[in-house]
Parts: sequence; C-alpha cells; structure tokens
Amino acid sequence: MRIVLSVLGLGLLATALSAAAPPPPPEFAQPQSALKPAPFPVKMVDQGTFDPKLKGLFAPEGFKTEIVAEAPTIINPVGMAFAPDGTLFVLEWKPDLGREWAEFKETFRYRDGSTKPVATMKKFTSDLVKVLKFNEKTRTYDKSEIVITEELPSSILFHDGWLYVSGRGTVRRYKQSKAGARWDIRETIAQGFCGYHHHQVSGMTIGNDGWLYITSGDDDNFVEGSDGHGAAHGGDLPLPA
Repeated sequence: MRIVLSVLGLGLLATALSAAAPPPPPEFAQPQSALKPAPFPVKMVDQGTFDPKLKGLFAPEGFKTEIVAEAPTIINPVGMAFAPDGTLFVLEWKPDLGREWAEFKETFRYRDGSTKPVATMKKFTSDLVKVLKFNEKTRTYDKSEIVITEELPSSILFHDGWLYVSGRGTVRRYKQSKAGARWDIRETIAQGFCGYHHHQVSGMTIGNDGWLYITSGDDDNFVEGSDGHGAAHGGDLPLPA
C-alpha cells in the first residue's frame, strides 16, 4: 500500500508541475506540416530471415544485409574508408574502463603567436586505425592489422596515398615513407576545431574541385590551416589535399 501511495503522490506532483509550466513560445507551438505520402509502398523485411544474428534489423524488400566483419577482428568500429584498391581502413574505439570522457581544454598555438583553449575530450586508452583483410573463400574480413594508434578519432578518409583522420580538435594525415612501411609521415593540416562529442569534426570528403571538405559541429571553432589561413564558424580554408 505504501508503494502505491508513493506512486500516486509522484503522479499528482508531476501533474501539478505540468499544469504550472508556461506555454511554449509561439514559434514552437505551431502545428507541423502534414507528412508527405510515401512515393510507393515499401515492404520492410526482417534480416533475421537471412541471418539469425540480424534478427530485428529491417531493410526494404530486395535488399539483403550481411555481416562482413565482427569481433574479434574488429570491436566497436566508429568509422571506415576504402582506398582505391579496395583496402578497408576502420576506426576502432577501445573502452576506457572506469573513466568518463570529461571535457578537456586543449590549448592550440597559432602562427601569429596567439593561443586559444578549445573544448575537446580526453581518454587514457589508445584507439586504433586498422586495415581489414578480406578472405575470398568466406567473403568476409576475418583478419586485421593495426596501422596507426590514435586517440578518439572521429572520421577517416583515404586520398592520394594519404590517410586523413580527425578528432580532438585537429585534422591530420598519415603516409607511408615507402610501400609496405609503417605510416610514419604525419602532418597536422588544420587545428582549432571543437573536439567535444557531436560538436567535433564528423566527416571529410574530397570534392570534384580537389578541395577537402570538412563538416564540423557548432561550439568553439577557431581553425587555422597548415599555411596559416584561418576560419571561425565556417568559411573557406585552403588545405593541402
């Protein structure tokens, strides 16, 4: 009986608080536009039909989802990119047991001598960039090789022999000094991006014009390219590509 009374009491309290809440601003109170009808009927199929491991995952009829890499080959993948020859690079975040990724102010020094603290995340376990090896017989990636050790990388791109990685306020790129060697050449091509959660750099691509395009969230972005040009909260930034 005491438990029931407590639940009822909480319900009454919640009702009172809801009734006392002010109405939303007019711009948020307007009704949404009517949803547009689907262009054609789409039947969704449970992919567990093809693989029990995928039960509960749905895709449109005519599509088939397959698992091509799984633990222990790759654990907690957060991004991937293909090289022109089909080589698959994958970002893997490792667990930082017993710690929370609290905000960490990273201080960047710019070419004009000024400094600026920018919000980033910090962890105490290294993350990985892996190359996955394709098995022609099983048609899966069942082996991996660690090529770069990173910290909280957020996106990855391969272009013209360079492997671009972003995260923690910078965009950097790696290259092998010779074929088959380690990725031992490292350059930071832009710094000063916010590096905290979803505010950080989340995507990179090379446009048809040869420029490197970067998407970044809001928050503090005081960005400087490797040639000293800067852009804050949007704008053009000439970067080597």
